[in-house]
Amino acid sequence: MFDFLVSMESSFYVQVAIFLVLVIYNFHLARQLPNPLSLGFEIFKNVIMIIIFIYFSLSWSTVVNPSLRTASILGMFIINLFLAWHVLLNRVEIPYQVALKSCIEKPRDINNYK
Repeated sequence: MFDFLVSMESSFYVQVAIFLVLVIYNFHLARQLPNPLSLGFEIFKNVIMIIIFIYFSLSWSTVVNPSLRTASILGMFIINLFLAWHVLLNRVEIPYQVALKSCIEKPRDINNYK
């Protein structure tokens, strides 16, 4: 049973599905960022991750040594961990960035500090 779970988790198709979900959700979260500079960095980071992931997926699909296929799946897994970490960071940072923006726009409004 455990071997099936490990082989399923390290499957190419599972990594692609996880990657697509994380990238789409990360783009959705990036649109909610109030700071345009942060939005630009998030989009740039996502584009770089997409390019690296495509490289790993293309190296997996070629006729190469099976150990290199395993290495490319490991690289995809690391990219998915990186994106999951950034999704969590964005979810935590968005309320603070919105509050900071409202305090900057209306510093005299007492409701911003409650």
